[in-house]
Amino acid sequence: MEARLTPATLATGWRPGIKAYDASVPLVADDDPNELWVVNATGVDREMEPAYGKVILSFSAQPPYNLRSQTIIALDIDYGAAGSYMSAPEIVKTYDNWWACAEDDPAPRDGTRTDYKPLRHLARYTGEKTRIRLVHHAQDGEYDIYIDNKLVANRVQRRWTAGLPVTGVHMRSGDAIWPGTGKLMRIWDMHVVVDPGPRPESVPERRRFRSTTARRATANITDLVPSLSMAVKLGNLPGIEAVYHDLSTFHPDHPLTAEALGYMDGIVRPARALEPASDARLTALRARVGAMDAARSPLDAHTAEQTFRRWAAEHAGVTEMWVRYEDERRKLAPNWSVRLPPEDYRGSGFLLQVAMELVDAYPLLTGIAGRVTVNVRPPTTVEGDGHTIVEASSQP
Repeated sequence: MEARLTPATLATGWRPGIKAYDASVPLVADDDPNELWVVNATGVDREMEPAYGKVILSFSAQPPYNLRSQTIIALDIDYGAAGSYMSAPEIVKTYDNWWACAEDDPAPRDGTRTDYKPLRHLARYTGEKTRIRLVHHAQDGEYDIYIDNKLVANRVQRRWTAGLPVTGVHMRSGDAIWPGTGKLMRIWDMHVVVDPGPRPESVPERRRFRSTTARRATANITDLVPSLSMAVKLGNLPGIEAVYHDLSTFHPDHPLTAEALGYMDGIVRPARALEPASDARLTALRARVGAMDAARSPLDAHTAEQTFRRWAAEHAGVTEMWVRYEDERRKLAPNWSVRLPPEDYRGSGFLLQVAMELVDAYPLLTGIAGRVTVNVRPPTTVEGDGHTIVEASSQP
């Protein structure tokens, strides 16, 4: 079996892993139909027919650089009745390094792990587009990793996956798996090849139910309570809708369902009514940035800050804005935090598009070249609690 994502199929088939935390799915880049944007920190999945034997996942990636984040691209394993998702054949990018996930010992799938090994360092990451190939041997529960055509990890052990099929592809980009911390990762030329192998006589039954609160969980009150709280805290409109759907479907008489209905009436429905105006604002913002000329001379830091504040409020609908610099002398690039109108919070994908326009506009407006980062913060979050919906940064 061979499957290559084309411009027509690049953004289709993806589903959010935890809709209550971030309902966004990958987007196709505005200026490149072969480029996929991933900003979901809690993950997106694309299912495939269960595959045994040797499964090869290849792609080019440019994850965040100079931003605190962890990105993961993995072959997904549905453990079914064998247990919940733990870890699959995957490659991990931290601040500026590539890693293979920790190896397991030869203990059986239901045994106690006694020889847990830390992340295996593979290569440095310098912010450049990187070609990656992951080769998983399903029968043995082991995988190899190639970076830019060089074998950097041979037969990494994932023994509890032995005999289980590969059931999809999983990606996430943000601060570990924390909701509301999405960072932009670019993906090109994703390609899956399967060299079929023997199918075991006994295969765990796959879990088809997908909750809004976890990748493979039931809609129980214990999980729905924090999920509703987080969705409201992040101003996540699809997340509030998704939790309310689970509550009203499975627990219609629970007090939490009435609370969720109050959020639907007070937050979601008014924001949904304003979405057409929000779409028009983004269209006008793109046209405005596309027609801008570069400033003839750089502004000083104070004037640049005031100028950008006024411009962002007028053309991007920014309601609040903060800026911090890397040092007190204000010589390094600024890191902006902006807050947008509630109707913009329909998933990190839409917010990313606004943030990218602000990233492009800043040097044109101020004449200040170099890296600029824009963080979009949720409308209902208390300032300073660390949550950022999406962060976009110009490349180094």
